[in-house]
Amino acid sequence: MKILENFIEPIGYESAAKYIAGMVKSPLFDVMDGYISGIFDAKPIQKLVKRRNVKGVIFWYCNFENSKIPYLAYQGTMEEYDEDPEWLKNLTPNRPIMHNRGLKIFKNLVKKNYSKRSSFPDLTQEILLDIQNEPEQNVNEDLDRFDSGNMMFLKNRFLNNQSSYLSFPFAYFSTKYGGAPSYFQEFFDQADVPIMRYYIGFSEEEVFDKQNIRLILAPCNIKGETLKKSDCTKSHLKKFNEPILLQNSWPPRPSGGS
Repeated sequence: MKILENFIEPIGYESAAKYIAGMVKSPLFDVMDGYISGIFDAKPIQKLVKRRNVKGVIFWYCNFENSKIPYLAYQGTMEEYDEDPEWLKNLTPNRPIMHNRGLKIFKNLVKKNYSKRSSFPDLTQEILLDIQNEPEQNVNEDLDRFDSGNMMFLKNRFLNNQSSYLSFPFAYFSTKYGGAPSYFQEFFDQADVPIMRYYIGFSEEEVFDKQNIRLILAPCNIKGETLKKSDCTKSHLKKFNEPILLQNSWPPRPSGGS
């Protein structure tokens, strides 16, 4: 698994805000009707991260019929990430070894009403304040289950709708990369993280050509509020000095990036 570390390493709220601002300034924000965020129960993801035989968590981008609003489905996999174009092209929802119980789609979407007319610095600051202070939100009954066959249609529909901006309709988060503990485990170790939010960002950096969408995972407390520095453990702050979010810009463009 060859990975350029800065594409997947933990980030803070400021970096996340820049990528989200990139999404707001892109044509996709209107296409997605502002639904670039969601909230969900973190416990199933945390269980996958702790399993020794799980190598990663795959998040599939989905569109339902007659709508370009994005949904996310997830599944664990025992396959390590491989940047080989053939591996990427052939990875489907029914291939990961752990697909037998179906895939789960997050239902609790969050619409963002950021203004595209704001200057980039002002917009980034507006987003930063927003994501640092997400309000309480209920996440009961936050999942729908789909079999892998139906998921093939949903992810292919998203790919067809957004083919100008991505070549592969998924983001693979390694549960092993980053050392011991892994980045994903450090995400959960920073505090009690029973709830997570996601944000869909966008980057125009050349290396992400045709793979511009960036998925960002944010930690939340039991009320659904994003973590504050005061929520984090002393050991975490000694290493990172702030709450960490996870980002993913992989898979890279078909050529593998540079």
